Amino acid sequence: MRWESRRMLANGEMLVLRSLTAQDAPAGLELTKKTSAETRNMSRYPDEVRMSEEQEAAFLQSVLENPRALVLGAFLSGQLIGMCSVLPIGPQERLRHRGGLGISVLRAYWHRGVATALMENCIRAAEEAGIEQIELDVVSTNARARAIYERLGFQIFGLNRRAMKYRDGTYADLILMRLDLISP
Repeated sequence: MRWESRRMLANGEMLVLRSLTAQDAPAGLELTKKTSAETRNMSRYPDEVRMSEEQEAAFLQSVLENPRALVLGAFLSGQLIGMCSVLPIGPQERLRHRGGLGISVLRAYWHRGVATALMENCIRAAEEAGIEQIELDVVSTNARARAIYERLGFQIFGLNRRAMKYRDGTYADLILMRLDLISP
C-alpha cells in the first residue's frame, strides 16, 4: 500500500510520512539497527538485523504491492527517523481481518509527536484497507509507549509473562493490546 502525508510537529518541524520503497532499504536497515541498540523494548539486538539490502528492498516492494500492508517512514529534513508498520497477521481467510503493528523511533526524536503521527497514519491506512483489528505487544515496563497506545484506543487483552529473555538472563513480560476498528 502506498501512503503519504505531512504533519507539523509542535516545534515547527515538518514531518513527512510516506510508504518506504525499495530505495529506502539501506536507511530502513540502519534505523532498525540503531533503534534496537537504543532500548531494551525492541524484540531484537542490533546484531540480529541480518537481512541484506536486497532482501529488505524486496520485502518493501512486496509491501507496496499488498493493498493490506504498510511500512510507513517518518522523515525530517530527508532523514528517516522512525518507522511504523501494519502487516497482515496471516494470509488465511480466517485471519485476514487482523493486522500486527510495529513501531520504532530514534531516541533523539522521542517526545516530539513522531510516534503518534506514525501510528495515527497507520491506523487510518489500516481502516482504509479493511483491517478490522490491529494488534501489538509492548514491554510491560514501557509506560510511555503504553500511554500512547491507550490514548489511541488500544486496549489490553492479555499478558505474556517472560516473553522476552535478554542476554543478561533477565526477562520481560509483554502486554498484548488490540484496537478494534469496527463496532462489535
